[in-house]
Amino acid sequence: MAEQTKTEPARPATVVLRPHLIRIIGFTLAPILAIAFGSAGIFMRVTYTGAHFRISDQVAMVIVGLLLAAGALVLTRPRLIITEDGVDVRGFIARKQLAWTEILGISFPDKAYFAKLDLPHDEHYPAIAIQSWDGPRAVKAIRILRARYAAARPE
Repeated sequence: MAEQTKTEPARPATVVLRPHLIRIIGFTLAPILAIAFGSAGIFMRVTYTGAHFRISDQVAMVIVGLLLAAGALVLTRPRLIITEDGVDVRGFIARKQLAWTEILGISFPDKAYFAKLDLPHDEHYPAIAIQSWDGPRAVKAIRILRARYAAARPE
């Protein structure tokens, strides 16, 4: 029989980091808003307050609920995709790809809500996927990001 040699497990080529708590809030809030506004829209004409609601008011109420639910789902969008070439940073709206050579450092200042990627000319780009209120998960995520950064930029 051939001897088996122990080797270190291979690191995955791509790592995806996402915030935890804000995703729970977004995924919880979205259906609550949709159901609440949808129910209010459906039962709006049944009230005896003296106000006269039309079908258009009911439809508008449902649409407002769906728009608010979509807004809550935007909270679930941030992520940080770490590859061997660099990072793909996605925030609530914007997305930016940065090569490791463009990044001068990674910081997580005291009392900051999220990590920052330090860029040339005293600029930084927010890494919203690593959020301070995630506690130990944020610590683990920043360690993964810093380890990948150190491995990509041997100096």
